[in-house]
Amino acid sequence: MGFVARHWRGGYSLARSFWVNGVVLFIPALALQLAALLLVRKLGLSGGADFVRALIVVSMVGFLFAFWQLVGIWNSASRTWRAGARFWPLVTYAVVLLIVALNVWYVAAKAVPDMRRLASGYHTVR
Repeated sequence: MGFVARHWRGGYSLARSFWVNGVVLFIPALALQLAALLLVRKLGLSGGADFVRALIVVSMVGFLFAFWQLVGIWNSASRTWRAGARFWPLVTYAVVLLIVALNVWYVAAKAVPDMRRLASGYHTVR
């Protein structure tokens, strides 16, 4: 089974899934997203509908990656739970749910209004 599928199915230890596949891989993924956004700006798409479309594409790729990370971490915690451990799977479930809740709040409260503002022609975000 490949790395992506193994993580998705919870095939790695909870420690590796959380710290390596979750935390450590988040750093280069974030750097790639920021580099893509800088490239979009360099190409002259600094505002308006074209910039928002590019921002949505970059955001969706980031979302899919984060979704893969969180599902794999959750599945690894579930496998650890089935093996009899209780504390770390519960902590992991709480962390994953907190991350999901914070991201939903951020998208609703900040990202969507900023994208609307940029699409309407304003070149600044709050």
